[in-house]
Amino acid sequence: MNWTARRRFIFLIAAWLGLGSIALAQTFPSKVVKITAPYAAGAGPAIFTRIMADKLSKAWSQPVIVDAKPGASGFIAIEAVKNAAPDGHELLVVSNAHVAINPALYRTLPYDPRKDFVPVAMFYHTPFFLTVSTAGPYQSVPALIAAAKANPGTVSYGSSYVGSPSHLGSAEFEFLTGTKMIVANVRGDRRW
Repeated sequence: MNWTARRRFIFLIAAWLGLGSIALAQTFPSKVVKITAPYAAGAGPAIFTRIMADKLSKAWSQPVIVDAKPGASGFIAIEAVKNAAPDGHELLVVSNAHVAINPALYRTLPYDPRKDFVPVAMFYHTPFFLTVSTAGPYQSVPALIAAAKANPGTVSYGSSYVGSPSHLGSAEFEFLTGTKMIVANVRGDRRW
């Protein structure tokens, strides 16, 4: 067999082997896709995740479910996805707190955001804003700051968990205004 014939033979064998792998390849998704989120049902990110799951389900013609696993600064949800089969059928929705802030706040984490996960897309952004009850004693930001300065440690604000963007943003507000307030970690993502 001359060199040209040998190269053609090797090429044909390689192509034939490649066709076999194409026949074995599965399309994605091949089963139900689960999106795990560390947010309580009704929280802003949880609502958006459910909307996204519905759209993906229609686009993929495959069920996409949302599994809410709030608590422990997101560790419960993150650990569940970290330990899931690495087949792409279990996705994780987290905020920047879980991948950027937690490593700076905690000496050890049950996960390594760089090694255990691959970012797929950024699909949700929410601004922060300060609200007070219209029936409450503070009707403006200056009134809130004045009350917090006059009575340190008596004005409280709600945050979803320690280290969350809302918690750190509120801590920055305290720092910039020279106030000392009480952080009340509430269940879920609701603020008060």
